[in-house]
Formats: sequence, C-alpha cells, structure tokens
Amino acid sequence: MENKWRIILEDFLNILNQLDKNKKIQLPMKTYSYKYWSEQLQDYKKKNFEKEKDYWNSILNRDWVYPADFNNKQDNTKNISVLNSELDGTTTCDLIKKTNDIYSLEFKEVLIVALALTINNITNNHEVIIELEGHGREAIAENVDISRTVGWFTTIYLAYFKIEHTELDKNIKSLKEQIRDIPDKGFNYGILRFLNHEFKKSDRKYIRFNYLGDFDNIIDKEKLNVYNIEFGLDNDKRNSMSSLMDIEVMIVNRKLNISITYSNTRFKNETIQTFINKYMETLQLILDHCISKSFKEFTPSDFNTVDISQEDIDSLFN
Repeated sequence: MENKWRIILEDFLNILNQLDKNKKIQLPMKTYSYKYWSEQLQDYKKKNFEKEKDYWNSILNRDWVYPADFNNKQDNTKNISVLNSELDGTTTCDLIKKTNDIYSLEFKEVLIVALALTINNITNNHEVIIELEGHGREAIAENVDISRTVGWFTTIYLAYFKIEHTELDKNIKSLKEQIRDIPDKGFNYGILRFLNHEFKKSDRKYIRFNYLGDFDNIIDKEKLNVYNIEFGLDNDKRNSMSSLMDIEVMIVNRKLNISITYSNTRFKNETIQTFINKYMETLQLILDHCISKSFKEFTPSDFNTVDISQEDIDSLFN
C-alpha cells in the first residue's frame, strides 16, 4: 500500500478502537515534516551523480516506443478507460511463496519480471523500457525520519531491460539482476531530472507500473472488509495522461488485483484486454515453472560479499 494511506488508515483505526474502548486518543509520535524533508533535498541534490547520469542517459537516448493503435496524442483524462483483472487467492499466495522459495524474489520483482516478459512477447522487441513507481522514502540524510510523514514521496523512474534468452529460467535470473542493478532504486532519477535539470525534456510516454502492496496486512488485523467504490476522476478532464498506460497492482482479500488505465484515443479496448490477459498468463507461467523446480536458483545479488558471475554460480550449484 502507498505509505501515506497506510499511515492514515492505521491512525484512523487506532482512533476508532480507542474511542470504542472509551480510552484517551493517543497516536504514535510524529516524524519530520514533508517541508523539512524537501528542504533537505536541496543539500542532497549537490551530491555527485555522474555515474548515475550515464545510466539514465543511456536509457533516455534509446529510441524505444511501445506500439499504440492510434497516434492521437490528445489523451485527455476525459477519454480514459480502466480494465481490471484479478488472480485468485490460492494462485496469488502460491506465486508469492514459490517465486521467493526458488529465486529469492520479492513480489514486486516478480510482477516486474512478468511485465517485461509480457511486453517482450507482444512487441517481439528484446529491449523493454518501463516507467516504475517506488515509495520514494529512501534515506537522504542521517536522522531524517519520515516513516510516519504523510506526503507524496513517490519516485517515478525509467527501467531498461534486455530479454536475452529463450529459456524462462535464464530470463527470470537475468531480469532479477537487472532490477537490482537499478541505481538507488531509481530515487536519484527524479533528483537529476526535476531539481538538477540534467536531462533533455521529452514528450515520450511509457507504460507505467506501480505495485501498491498488500492491503490485507491492515485489513486482516482489524477484521475489515473492502468494497469496490467508484470515486470518479481524481483530476481535471482536460489533463493529459502522463503515461501511455498506467498499471496498478495490489493485493486485496488475498487476491491480486490488476488495473490498467489507458486512453481510448491511443488504444482499442480489445488491445488492452489482450495485454492484461497475456500478463496474467505470464504470471501463471512463472508460477508453473517454479512449482516444477526441485531446487533453489541463485544469482550474483544473493552473494553480496562475493564477486561472482551467473556462469560460476550455475556451475557450482547445478
């Protein structure tokens, strides 16, 4: 779950529980303000990011475009549609457990691996660029605690992936390492782009992905139910989409919920339905593959203190 909502929901539930028990309302101590954190960014941005600049420029300089059905760039919010799909609870639970057991993958990494493979399958392009969102609450200075600060800290950054193999096993291991090779989880991309103005402006749009997390951590604890409620648009109809399509994934009631927001001026409904179907198929394919494995697979990032190649690891353990 996006951290600000977790903070608000936990506080709200704490207040309700305390009122229900006729107790005095007490909440955990506040942390540093969003204003103070933003002021600290002014010092943080002065750091040396030269190596990272090369990394981000190498992505920005690539002529990579995801094929749309229409070239109409008037993708105003009034023209958006949303398609949803879900993975049942048993499959979701198995996918989380098995991918971690076999490949030591965090669940967000599993979802990104599947997305990269889906885009590769649809486009037949062995190079894939995805715009990823992160929580953005990385440490920027000593003792600056924002763990309970409500604010929009979200990082949005580009991730480049190369699908180098035909075997699923090798692609999972390769993509796992490519995800973990992204500098500082993408945090400094926004610093370089918006505060230091290091990159050329571009109107190119990408597929954006955001894993919001597991809502059940709070829901189960408080024995709550979640209902689908339509809230309508959260911005003006004249605004343009800032991404080509916006993919949001979360776990609710133990089920994996996938939502894709897109513009009807860019894509046909059936195109997005095909996309979401292929994504679900890829997740199932990864699960089936992990179930079929009888031993754990390792990659270089599993051995932080040793400089070792994937080839050396494979020869050692297989």
